[in-house]
Amino acid sequence: MKHSPKTALVESVPHPGRNPLKDMKREIFCREYTRHGDKQRAVVAAGFNCKTWEEGSTSASAMGCGLMKEEKVLARVQYLQEKRWRQADLDEINVLKELKRIAFFDLGALYHENGALKPVTEWPVEARRAIASVDVEKLFSQKDHVGYTVKVKAHNKVAALEKLMQYFHMIEPPQESKGITVNSTNAQVNFYLPENPRHAKTDRPQQAEDAFQVSAASGVVLPPKLTNS
Repeated sequence: MKHSPKTALVESVPHPGRNPLKDMKREIFCREYTRHGDKQRAVVAAGFNCKTWEEGSTSASAMGCGLMKEEKVLARVQYLQEKRWRQADLDEINVLKELKRIAFFDLGALYHENGALKPVTEWPVEARRAIASVDVEKLFSQKDHVGYTVKVKAHNKVAALEKLMQYFHMIEPPQESKGITVNSTNAQVNFYLPENPRHAKTDRPQQAEDAFQVSAASGVVLPPKLTNS
């Protein structure tokens, strides 16, 4: 594979934080900080002489901030973080694409044109990645198995949209609230699948009539109610 002189020059320049630091405590600090992002914990784990972070000590925090101002330490942390991202195949584009799948997920992709739920193996990949969980419960009338209740829970569309809008500066990030906290829940779809249509009328009339229950926050249009032949 041929490289242009400019590309070859860029690839030949090593990252300034590629080599481990000679000071073992600082090297451990860099590795620990890369794992969890807590400077105080990293300082204590590296064995520096200070109070533990669990005691809320300002000395550990001050030492951590001081270490992060050192050019070699900062370069080492940046290199280790980039290495972890490469190993996990994690970058901004992948994260944004995953948020987009959740934000613009179409519930109709899970159903046939007649309103019947598709098998999971037939769900589009984009739709499957927006689903949080699938629960299947057997239904019985006395001792007879009459059907299933399947609950499909999608990831929170509103939360995904908010994250995307914040990333693209379409809205301001939320401020710390001292009052009311909004508790948003995932959209959930419940539907009844009788093995025999007769059971829908005699054993589970309410579930057969209300075949689909969709959270109002999901913005999904409900399909027409099922009728018994």
